[in-house]
Amino acid sequence: MASLKAIRKRIGSIRNTQQITKAMKMVAAAKLRRAQDAVLQARPYAEKITDLLKNLSLRVSAEAHPLLVAREEKRVDLVLFTSDRGLCGGYNANLIRTAETFIRDKGNEVETRLILVGRKGNDYFQCRNTVIAESFPNVSGCVPEELAAEVAEKMIGRFLRGETDSITILYNRFRSAMSQIVTRQQLVPFEIGAEDEVPWWLTVIGEN
Repeated sequence: MASLKAIRKRIGSIRNTQQITKAMKMVAAAKLRRAQDAVLQARPYAEKITDLLKNLSLRVSAEAHPLLVAREEKRVDLVLFTSDRGLCGGYNANLIRTAETFIRDKGNEVETRLILVGRKGNDYFQCRNTVIAESFPNVSGCVPEELAAEVAEKMIGRFLRGETDSITILYNRFRSAMSQIVTRQQLVPFEIGAEDEVPWWLTVIGEN
C-alpha cells in the first residue's frame, strides 16, 4: 500500500498536470478563435473578388486574356490542400478520397498531375502511382500570404507555359470548427458565366 507521502505527491503531480492541460486548452482555444476570425473576415473579400472577375469575364471575349481560353483537356493539374498534422478526424481523409475520385474520373486519356500543399497529402501520394508536379510540405510555419503567392505563381505559370490545360483546386471550406465542406473549384481557365448569371444591376438601363 502506498504511503501517505506518496499519495500526496501523486495528487500534486495530477494537479500540476491539470493546470498545464488547462493552460494548453486556453492557448489552443485562442489560436482557434483567431483562425476562425481570419477566415470569416477574409471570406466577404474573396467572394466579392470572385464576383468581380465573373462580371468582368462576361464583358470580354474568351480570347481577351490567356487565362480565359479553354483548351482540350489532355493534361490537368489538381491542387490539393491538406494539413501538416493528423488527429483531425476526416479532414484529410475526405480530401484525399475526393482527389482519388477526381483522378479516377479523368481516366487514362487525361494525365492528371498533382500540386500538393500540406504534408499529409504529400506523404500519401508520394507512395502512390501519381504524377506530382509541385509539392509544398510543412506549410504550417509559412506566412499565409507568401505561401499563397508562391503557389499561385507556380499554378499560373504552368498554365501560361502550356504545361497544363486546366487547374482545379480541392480544399475544405470552413463552416465551423467541427464541420468543413470538401470543395472543388476550377481555377483556370476562368469559367465565363452564362448570360442569365449577369447581375441585375449590370442589365439596368438608367434614365438620363
